[in-house]
This record gives sequence, structure tokens and C-alpha cells, in this order.
Amino acid sequence: MKPEAAIPIKNPADLFYADAPAIQILNSMNTGVIVTTEAGQITFANLYASEVLQCTKAELERRQIDTVLFSIEEIKQLVGAKSQEQTRLEHKVILHTGEEKMIGFHASLVNVPGDDLGPLQYAIAFQDITQWNALHRDRDRLLKIATVGDVLPTILHELKNPLAAITTAVEVLLEEVEEIPAKTTREALQAILSEIRRMKLVFEGIGATHRELHSTVPKAVDEAIREAVFVLKAKAKSGGIDLLCEIDPMPLLMLDTAVVRAILFNLLSNAIDACRSGDTVQVTASLEQEDSVFEMVVSDNGCGMSKDVQAHATELFMTTKPNGSGIGLSLCENTVAAAGGVLKIASEMNKGTRITVSVPLTSPKNEVSGILKS
Repeated sequence: MKPEAAIPIKNPADLFYADAPAIQILNSMNTGVIVTTEAGQITFANLYASEVLQCTKAELERRQIDTVLFSIEEIKQLVGAKSQEQTRLEHKVILHTGEEKMIGFHASLVNVPGDDLGPLQYAIAFQDITQWNALHRDRDRLLKIATVGDVLPTILHELKNPLAAITTAVEVLLEEVEEIPAKTTREALQAILSEIRRMKLVFEGIGATHRELHSTVPKAVDEAIREAVFVLKAKAKSGGIDLLCEIDPMPLLMLDTAVVRAILFNLLSNAIDACRSGDTVQVTASLEQEDSVFEMVVSDNGCGMSKDVQAHATELFMTTKPNGSGIGLSLCENTVAAAGGVLKIASEMNKGTRITVSVPLTSPKNEVSGILKS
């Protein structure tokens, strides 16, 4: 049987009358839809949009877009962006009641038939994600707590030796303070200070992955990497593992050194755990793409991952360690992605793993102004 031929529509505007099937479908959606002219005049709003914005459909269709969401100029800027991902954003809306809501939205260009409305219009599809964001924040808080529990054995291991060294040095100084030469005392105090700094780095790096990777002030990222490597050298050495560090000379970068250390701490801990005595772990860092991208690589020649494990390695709670939580690598990837970067994993069984972190030095928040600053 041949399919029925489509019935030609003599007047395209007939699709948009109140009881038209298309309008009924839009009104039944749990997604808000608003259409606006190039001048910012709202020409259509569905029922969900009315519910979220707490304004009747008739009232919405008499208003300008900037009085309920944001300006038409911002919409044009987003639609004109090359990447479609840039049109999928979040925005805080303050209702006429004073209530604040967070919406997730997508803006696009549409052509609506009819001379009265004009050929060029913009559609904004959105949802109220206020409660979802609250749940997301609660989940992140729980993950931070779980992360501390996951790395607690590593913290205790890393603090054990420095605390023992500090205790011994202080006991000697107290017992023989009058007999010890000034030079020896100074050397002992320098050793104590060095161990205290080492412990500080451990505490500073742990749990910092919940912070933004980009910084508002330039910082010495290369030195932060060397410090993180120094902290974990004792763990690597105790397992007979050689930990190497090779970093190109770098200027100060707009990256948070505590977050960089936290990411590296997680990656290095995993690499060391995957190695046996005689294996090697290497850390490299450099500026790529004409110094616009920071790249950090952690590689090892340890046990490697199977293809299945590698495919799910960054998923939350995915772990192959007997006492692991599967949280650290997932948080690292989320932190890097939030900064507009990429975390890539290349691994082969019994040959090793290479993890590359690439982060643009310009925060994605600064690339599109207006809405992102709202």
C-alpha cells in the first residue's frame, strides 16, 4: 500500500492557531518554549514557560524577552557562536515575585511563516533546574567527604615519615639544646621546616578538585607540580618505583596551584598503585598550541588497563582497587572539563597507562560575555 500523500498547506500560518496540533504538543511538554522576534518581542510561549516564569501565557506574549529571561542581543550572540554547545547554558532568572530560579536553556534560530511576525525569530527552550542544581550540590558535598575517606590511607602514609622525622629532631633539640652547635641547630630547624611544608602540601592538595581550575591571579604551576612529585616520591621509593619529573620552563599561569596539585596527586597515586618494583612513573608538563594550552602528562609502565576498564575508568564509583572508591579520577575529569579542558586515557594491559590533561589557559566563562556573567 502506498503511503498517503501529504496534504499541501495553503496557508502556513494555519499551523499556529491556538488549537493546532503543533501548539497542543508544545503545551503538553515539560519544557518551556518561548519564541521571540529579532526585536525581542515574545510571539509565543507555551504553558510550561508560563508555569516556570509565573506569568500567564497571554501576559508573556505581550512582553519583551529581556523582561522575563535575558536580552535579545545575548540570544543573538549565543546563536551566532560556532559551537552548538555554547548555546546550551544555565542562567539565573529573578521572577516578578522576587523568587530566584536557575534554568537550563538552548537558544536557536527559527523561521516562522507569516508576514505579521517577520521571517527571522529565535526560540528558547528551557527547564527549571533549580532543584536539580541543589541535588547536584548535595551530591558534590557527599563526594568531597567520600574523597577524603578514599585518600585517608595515603594521607596517613605520607604524614607518618615527616611526623617521625619532626618528632626525632625536636626531641634531640630539647634534650641537647645547650650542647648542640648553632649550625647543627639551624640544619635541624631547616629539616623540620621542610617536613612541615611537605605535610602542608599533602593537606592542601587533598580535596581541592571541587574548586575551579582557573585562577584570578597568575601562579607558579611548574613549582606546584614539582612539590606534588616531591610529596609522593617517598611512597614511590618505598615500593621500588622510580618517579621522574620533567617540566618545561613556564611563566606564571592563571591556574589554581592547589587544584593542579590535587589532580596530580590523584593521577600519581593511581600510577604508583598500578606499578611494581622496578617500574617507572613519569610526570611531564608543558605549554602547547602557541602557549594557549597547559598540558600535564602522567605515564607509567605498570599493569595497564583492559579495554573495558579503560572505557569506564572515569565513571563515578568505578574502581579496580580492593579498597578504592572510584571517586578520584571522576572528580579529576569533571574539574578539567569544567575548565574547558580534556582528560585523555591511553592504556594497554601489561604495558602501562598514559593520562593527559589539557586545559586552555583562558577560562570558558570569559569567552562568551553577557549571559555567562549573569
